[in-house]
Amino acid sequence: MASMASRKNKAKKTPTQPEMYTGMMKSLKQKTKSQGSSSTADPPSTNYNRISNLIQNMLSERTKDFRTATVEYHTIPVTAEDSRAKSIAEQATYNELHANIEMKLFEVDEDAPEVPEREDDFEVPLSDYSRTGYFFEKAGIGFGQEETYRILLGLKSLAMECMFVHVRFWGKMLGIKSNYYIAETEFREGEGDAVQPETSEVYSEQVPQHYTQINIESDIEEPEEDEGLPKPDWKEPEPVQAEEHHHGANRYVYFVCSKLGEPWVKLPHVTPTEIAQSRKITKLLTGNLEQPIESYPKFVGKEENYLRALIARISAGTQISPSGYYVFDDEGNEEEDSEEVHDSYVVNIAFDGIPVRQLEKNYRQNWVHHAQYILPQGRCSWWSPSNSFRDDFDEDEEFDDENMIPQETGPVLLTNLAGDKNASGNPAWSATLTSEYMPQHGICIMKSNQWPGAYAYSNGKQFDNVYIGWGQKYSADGHNQPFPPASIEEYVKCADVIEEQDPSLEQEEEAKLMEELANNADTIVRANEAPDDEDDD
Repeated sequence: MASMASRKNKAKKTPTQPEMYTGMMKSLKQKTKSQGSSSTADPPSTNYNRISNLIQNMLSERTKDFRTATVEYHTIPVTAEDSRAKSIAEQATYNELHANIEMKLFEVDEDAPEVPEREDDFEVPLSDYSRTGYFFEKAGIGFGQEETYRILLGLKSLAMECMFVHVRFWGKMLGIKSNYYIAETEFREGEGDAVQPETSEVYSEQVPQHYTQINIESDIEEPEEDEGLPKPDWKEPEPVQAEEHHHGANRYVYFVCSKLGEPWVKLPHVTPTEIAQSRKITKLLTGNLEQPIESYPKFVGKEENYLRALIARISAGTQISPSGYYVFDDEGNEEEDSEEVHDSYVVNIAFDGIPVRQLEKNYRQNWVHHAQYILPQGRCSWWSPSNSFRDDFDEDEEFDDENMIPQETGPVLLTNLAGDKNASGNPAWSATLTSEYMPQHGICIMKSNQWPGAYAYSNGKQFDNVYIGWGQKYSADGHNQPFPPASIEEYVKCADVIEEQDPSLEQEEEAKLMEELANNADTIVRANEAPDDEDDD
């Protein structure tokens, strides 16, 4: 009995895990109160940090002796770094610092020189994104009233920098470290040509440096060419030329910024190679335009080029408008060729609108794409490499057009949504109404299932598009890397170089037998000649 009582007393003296931490918290609170009452007390933030560090150390080290941990806590000196008064900038929160940047949107510089009047009464048609944001907010899409107003001020500051034909908020691309606010602009004819890409430089980066410098830096003498050896006839294919400014995928110029109030950064024009390579990879944006893209297959360019390629692809697949809102500017002209591919349109002044209910029910026929389709080649208009191939032929040789690459075709401009491909078994688009009971006061919302985050709205007469997402195309199967490219032929087949057939098993055994007989005969001959040599000595 005595032993059992002693065991109970020992069990009572050993605190349990909850009791240990409860006692620790009481002791820490008492120490904090005592420090707070003294004149030389540490700031509350210092006590909080010390308590947090102590608890974190005890949990990570699984401390069982509470007394030792408490003594160590009491003996920890307060460093000057912990007790010093922090500056206002260090104590400011992220929102306060960001507000200082956004204050530039509201500032008006009265001392700034007046802008000289232009010869023509040119006014930038800045889209009223506050109204657009209101309609999207009714459908549960958008940024809220405060951020919407900041976006409107950011677009206004951008419109004051250059002479644009129009400025529109394209959307918001989400990133790992920071996001991108994207503005879509269009310059007047003859302006903004500085962003025209140089195709030769872009494609020269595809060739590794050790391939281009091996004959320059190497000290090894090149062997003389043997006329008898076959030479490969492979030639590097000519790169697909980029589309010009104001045409195709480069019709608009895009500006981005990570924080509203900071300067807008102009993105370069997109090239067919960048579009084709972006279709083969899947990457999340980081928020740094200078970040290199590490992927397989290799992407030639930085994050700014990859972002521009994503914008072109998303715009081509998700920029839609009610049928009849846009018309071709040559409608009614019978002299125009009916097979001509249109690349521009104008607003239809006689457009009376479409009922919202019809936009929702028959959305496949009542909505059309007003952005050009991008071909697999990476361009909106087909570029034929036939001219470069014809240069390789002599005048006496006939050029066969049947051996050329067939021309790629796609949906023409202002094509309805009936021909859109399904998104892995799901319809390409989903149409909903903001109010089923009062559709006359509601709007139609179109949601893209191919590019999650792409939306369009219309109240029957007005419309707009926006994208808010990660720049990832939907795929039910996930991302699968392509196979390595096929190997290039090492030589040209000719009469001098003929590939022999592999010998059969019988032929190999017969050859081995003949070789053994020849070796035995040679051994016998050498054995007979050996005594003659000794007699001569």
